[in-house]
Amino acid sequence: TANFRHDAKQDYPSLVSAVKSNQERSGELATGTKVLIDNTDTISRARTQYSKLYRADQWQSPRNEQDYSEQRRSSGENLNHTAFSLVRSSQSSEEFARNIRNIEKNIVQMNERKQEIEKPRPKQNRGMDFGM
Repeated sequence: TANFRHDAKQDYPSLVSAVKSNQERSGELATGTKVLIDNTDTISRARTQYSKLYRADQWQSPRNEQDYSEQRRSSGENLNHTAFSLVRSSQSSEEFARNIRNIEKNIVQMNERKQEIEKPRPKQNRGMDFGM
């Protein structure tokens, strides 16, 4: 059991660190998801504005072409931001999954060490051998 305690003390900081890292990654993932939601809302608003502009301007002269250009530019930027957020969110998810797998491996290793330590061992000779 002393061996187990020693191993557990050595592995505990690593396990705590992995859990903290996962919490941080979860926070980053939540932030990335919020950015993604915000960008999706922005795209939705831009599409609504664009469709209103199109309907309002389809009977007017081409003088409003600048509005269309601005709307297209804004929509393009929003799509780029959304794509970037998706990539970042995906990367955070992958890293989170890797951290979870590492925690699972650490737990399995600790359980294996515990089982090894708890195995009954043959009693060792205490040095009372008189050569018989």
